[in-house]
Formats: sequence, structure tokens, C-alpha cells
Amino acid sequence: DAASSGARFNFGVGTEDLAQIARLLDTKLPRFGAAALYGTGVVAADAVEFADLRGALGKSELSGHLAFVFGGARPRVTGALAVATLDLRPFLVAAQGPQDHSLDFDQLKRHRLPLRDFVPVDVDVDLSVGQWLGPPVDLRDARLELHSDARGMRVPIGATIAGIPFSGHFELDMAAPTPTL
Repeated sequence: DAASSGARFNFGVGTEDLAQIARLLDTKLPRFGAAALYGTGVVAADAVEFADLRGALGKSELSGHLAFVFGGARPRVTGALAVATLDLRPFLVAAQGPQDHSLDFDQLKRHRLPLRDFVPVDVDVDLSVGQWLGPPVDLRDARLELHSDARGMRVPIGATIAGIPFSGHFELDMAAPTPTL
């Protein structure tokens, strides 16, 4: 629409074998198999919105919507993603290879995490996962509400683990003189 300051479009990308894309990009990815993502995009002067998102990565399936706003003091991401099935098995197989990233206690003690501006964007995204494939325990109906801003990060969490409902939260307070977890 020439009268508006934005554009609306439908998009879709996919491949029968993500390994072909990994070779093209000269990178290594876990063996997922087929991958696809489609939806509707809306672009404005200071924002991008993706609606009606549907995607698959191997046996994992997702749906939802996300919006990215770039105006203001900090960029902002909002939305909700629902993952019907999250297949972690490709990641678990890839992680079984040789790894030499261990740190001893003295190295960990000296290692400082850059907590200030840990998440340089404001986030309000709900993530739900119906079923997890791969963990050694039955994990279902997980929900994470990701909230982050200049003051820190707050993540209420809930899930059913081995048939037992669990809930809790993670909070990183960046407003305090010394960040607290």
C-alpha cells in the first residue's frame, strides 16, 4: 500500500534436509532432517511483526507470533510461541562428541559473567512446550514466561515432570548495585 509506511507479506522457507544448508554455510548443525517456517510479516518504520508463524525442525513443531520494535531506548521483542513437540535428540547426539571445554574451580572462580546488559533488549515472550523428546524423564506441558528489561530478567516456569506438576521462577535483578540471582 503506497499510502502506508509499511509492507505486509507472506513468507515460507523450507528444506528437505537442513544438512545441505549447513554445508552451504560451511557450518555444523545437528541432524534435524527437514525444516520449514512460514507465516505473515508486517514491516513498519520501527517494527517488524511475524504473525501466524508455523514451523517444523525435524520432529519439532511450533506456532505463534513475534514482534520486534526498534524505536525507543531499547529494542523490544514480544509474542508467544507454542511448541507442540520439542525434539532435543539431535542436540543430545551432537553433544556426545569430544569436548574439551572444562574449567577447574580456580578458573571458574576468576571467570566473571558480564551481567550488566546481559539481555540488551526488552523481552515479553511466552513459550510453551507440550512434549519434550530426548530427556531421560517424561517432561510435558512446560511454560516459560520470559520477561527482561534494564532492571533484569524474570522467568516464571511451570512443567509436569514424571507426572508431577512443578512450578518456580528465575530472577536476575540488575537494578541492585550488585546483580543478584
